Amino acid sequence: MRIAPLLGLLVLAPYSNVLAQHALGLVPGQRLRLTAPALGAHDQQFRYVGVRRDTLLLTGDTAVACPFSDLTRLEILQGQRTYKWPGAVLGLAAGALIGVGLGYAFTADDDWGIARHNAVLGGGIGLGIVGAGVGALVGQSIKTDAWKEVPLDRLRVSAFPLRGGRFALGMSVTF
Repeated sequence: MRIAPLLGLLVLAPYSNVLAQHALGLVPGQRLRLTAPALGAHDQQFRYVGVRRDTLLLTGDTAVACPFSDLTRLEILQGQRTYKWPGAVLGLAAGALIGVGLGYAFTADDDWGIARHNAVLGGGIGLGIVGAGVGALVGQSIKTDAWKEVPLDRLRVSAFPLRGGRFALGMSVTF
């Protein structure tokens, strides 16, 4: 019966790299940004190559092997994000303010009735809509990288000896 755990360890050990890669959501060639003070890396970008035991294999200007224990921060590139909605909101606010100001300025000083209210309201709504459209177009053209931080304690794969010459394989994945 002592050989069964050892056989299980031997069968599952080669797949620990695949399990680690899958649990972290990494794909070879994917861009990573990491901080590892032992390597002198602070928010430095690399391309993911693979996982070997407890070490992340990366390429950048040079090939780098970074043990998980040296990592203090790991982020995965999720793509690019645009600023369409923030641009639309800012454009709406700016357009509405300008429209209200113009509506107020271009009505007669002695006309405080319906005409001035309509001019102020119409200017605010009209230029607010135009400003939202322009702001959305400008925001859509602004692109930045979107990074997702990976909790470093998300995956642990370990093998350890037990009493009686037995071995155990332990793995924990948190979501």
